[in-house]
Amino acid sequence: PGGAELAAACGFRWLASDEGVLWASLPERERRREQLYRPWVLSTSAGEIALLFRDHELSDRIGFVYQRWDPEQAAADFVQRVQRAGREHPGPVPPVVTVILDGENCWEGYADDGAAFLESLYQKLESAPEIRMRIPSEAVSAPGNAGRLERLHSGSWIDADFHIWIGH
Repeated sequence: PGGAELAAACGFRWLASDEGVLWASLPERERRREQLYRPWVLSTSAGEIALLFRDHELSDRIGFVYQRWDPEQAAADFVQRVQRAGREHPGPVPPVVTVILDGENCWEGYADDGAAFLESLYQKLESAPEIRMRIPSEAVSAPGNAGRLERLHSGSWIDADFHIWIGH
């Protein structure tokens, strides 16, 4: 059985990966940016499991880019990018913009472990009425937005394959 089937059998309700895995899971004709900004559901023999795919660029900006920026400017840039995703998203259901860090401890690269950036980011997100922050379980249970995946590509969120893990 695949990883998603094992997770469903163990009672997991949702999994997350990188957008590259989503693009490799979808038929080429369906690979449009708006497809990223929604939860997905995969049926397995152990039951259904919800899937979220992170916005690679937004996530990597926090992990690797913003640590070199002024905290206020970095937070403003992030919020503007989320707002743009909302404006450009077609349809009546608001987009789910998933941001997940890669597992590295990026905060070591920020001044004061990222405190000024995070403070500014949370203030800006809180004051943006069109942005609603949710935890993954809320995002995957929101009605009307989930797509159905016929298959889930096997791969990590580093280049949507396993090359980084081969031989380790």
